[in-house]
Amino acid sequence: KASLWFFLEDLSVSQPNVLMPNTLSVGDIIVDDDQLLEDLPKNLLEFVSSPKYYMGCVLVSFGSVLKSLPKTTVDAFCRAFKRFKNTMCFVWKYPGKLDDVCPHSENIYLMSWVPQKNLLAHVNVKLFISHGGLSSLIESVYFEKPMIIFPLIFDQFGNSATAEERGYAISMVISNFRVENLIDNIRNMTADASPYLKSIQFYSKILKYKTEKPNVRVSRLINHVIEYGDAHLRTSAYDLNFIQYFMIDIIVFTLLVLISTTLFLL
Repeated sequence: KASLWFFLEDLSVSQPNVLMPNTLSVGDIIVDDDQLLEDLPKNLLEFVSSPKYYMGCVLVSFGSVLKSLPKTTVDAFCRAFKRFKNTMCFVWKYPGKLDDVCPHSENIYLMSWVPQKNLLAHVNVKLFISHGGLSSLIESVYFEKPMIIFPLIFDQFGNSATAEERGYAISMVISNFRVENLIDNIRNMTADASPYLKSIQFYSKILKYKTEKPNVRVSRLINHVIEYGDAHLRTSAYDLNFIQYFMIDIIVFTLLVLISTTLFLL
């Protein structure tokens, strides 16, 4: 019976939902386009901006929960990334030293933490390889970066399915993927005329198409409740008793009709 509900969701990354007057979607509160590229560490900025990698750069991050991957999976990623050694760079959020994780990989920049928003905002970053967390999905759509998603747990599978359905992502299975398939997906999604890019540009416009910033929308609704209360915003479902809310009377009546009809026919 909370007065207000704020949901981290948006039509650009979530399926449409029926919302009550005391609910508000604020998924766009995650993104902030006021961050400056100058905030990137100098070495990282030079790496991402290098003219050597004329096909651009790829950001690889599987969130803050995943600490490590099986060696066979890491090796598969390394083999795929190194195939682009003269054309494309990869900034990979992964613990350890590059020489230990991916030896002889000049086009890979390994970091234990990455400034994700700043990198996605960079014009040279063309693709985001991610686990499909909600924050990553919203940031990717906002900065118009198509995604290759390896969902790991919970809502990431649903997020991945929605993103793939919308046409700006490809889903892959992290425990069982072929290096050649990953290479092909990277090439297809970073092509100049990629339909994935057109799709994510479309949904990025939907995400940004709001007359007010999320903090303003949130403040207005909070002030509304402070001024006028919340009774007129609540659903009448709160006034129903247990039997009414779960429609037990209707269920019992339906069962009685079915049982009576069955007995009559017998």
